[in-house]
Amino acid sequence: MNKLHQNIVFLSLKFIAVDLITDFLYWPVWWYSRGLSHFVRFSFNQIFQEEEKIGLFVWAKNIFKPMFAQNDWQGRIISFFMRVIMIIIKSARFAAWAALQFVFLVLYIILPLIAIFQIFTYAFELF
Repeated sequence: MNKLHQNIVFLSLKFIAVDLITDFLYWPVWWYSRGLSHFVRFSFNQIFQEEEKIGLFVWAKNIFKPMFAQNDWQGRIISFFMRVIMIIIKSARFAAWAALQFVFLVLYIILPLIAIFQIFTYAFELF
């Protein structure tokens, strides 16, 4: 085998020239294709986990069932209004969490564009 192909300097230069440059050029494609797909799935999983954590649909499903087996009319009225208040509070929390996930998604999309704009802006100011 050729000794040039076994030289550490040649192998290092090959690594820098081929692997790093192609990774650098592939990064925007990955960021807006597979990376964006992963981030969208992650965001939806975060939203679904938050709903499971706060149990919003469980509260809504059981809105007309009395709490603590209080089957008299006073227990049913108190249980209904208590659940309505809890559903409102939990819905506000869930909506805030979903909105925050949407903000993160928008930031994921525009952050590289802002970085590239800043690089070109300051690069032209230097010259």
